Amino acid sequence: MTTPGRVVCPVCQAPLPTEGKVCPTCGLPRELWPGARSPLSSPGGGDDPYEQWVSALEGLRKSPGAGGYQESDPEEGTEPLPPGPALGEEEVRVPPLASADGLPLQELVDELSDFLQIGRRAGFNLSAFGPETARLLDSMRSLDPELSREALLTLRGRLYEHLGQEFATRLASATSQLRTFDPFVRIDGALGYLDPLRDALRSGDLRQAQVTLRRLDGEMGLLESQLGSVGDVLRSLAHLKSSLRSMGGDPDALAGLEARALEAARTGGRTAAETMLGEEVQRLSELLTDRLVEELHALSVELRELRARGTDVEGAILLARDLTEELRDAQPLRAAQGLPRLREELRQARERPVAEEATR
Repeated sequence: MTTPGRVVCPVCQAPLPTEGKVCPTCGLPRELWPGARSPLSSPGGGDDPYEQWVSALEGLRKSPGAGGYQESDPEEGTEPLPPGPALGEEEVRVPPLASADGLPLQELVDELSDFLQIGRRAGFNLSAFGPETARLLDSMRSLDPELSREALLTLRGRLYEHLGQEFATRLASATSQLRTFDPFVRIDGALGYLDPLRDALRSGDLRQAQVTLRRLDGEMGLLESQLGSVGDVLRSLAHLKSSLRSMGGDPDALAGLEARALEAARTGGRTAAETMLGEEVQRLSELLTDRLVEELHALSVELRELRARGTDVEGAILLARDLTEELRDAQPLRAAQGLPRLREELRQARERPVAEEATR
């Protein structure tokens, strides 16, 4: 039996029991468990879904639990990570996309389809390209003569940039993970794929990058199977750092705590290392929650302006409420995964002519 409010462990996502001192799956201490959350509602918001959401969001902004740790905490953040294997640079960018001037329409269509296939095979989040891509793909299938070449080129550029960022994020995440895996397991097999992945990204060869990433993921999976329970903690740690990086935060905000954990692992204190890494997961979760709450607050201001001009933003409000609910359930990673879709909803609303809204 689990506590009300869908309370799950922030480290391994297993349901937490009503009693007990540690998570039965990964051993996270009870004092680091999230509290139960009530369904998102607000007596001050009346029947207006937008006002209910904003009121609940303001409650999160004022909550000390949503901002208890600062990224500049000198005690936790300044101690460097202990020396590990030479893994190379973490951040690699793809080159600018080649010009498509003079490229036949069918080749543009084929290239965009290739980009979508690469993204799906790599397991990237393409939800931000949903409705717009669907409309264009319908036109592509019939080669509609009214297909907007300008719209196609814009989508091509946005998708290429998105894929480049996703690959770079996965590379940085894998590099960071291997650094933390090293005290626990041998990482030689996975190391062999880091430089080929960097080379593919630097050359803009996304298809080769996808193939190399798939092989790297396979090696990472083998390593995680050897890690046991500490693997759940390290995996959550990697996801949190990746999400913080994408939100403009400092993925090494608690490097001092992580350094002590890895040093403990190297000297045989695996249990102590797992506990310290679990604490880092919880603290990074709070930092990510802070970032997401402030992002949602900024978007709420824009949503209010769009509503005032008559734009239909009901779908965006429902999405925003769902993300806030995840934050209230202490699930910032789930909220971060849904943020691109909300941004895309707002982007489409911004581009919708006001005159069009006035006729609805």
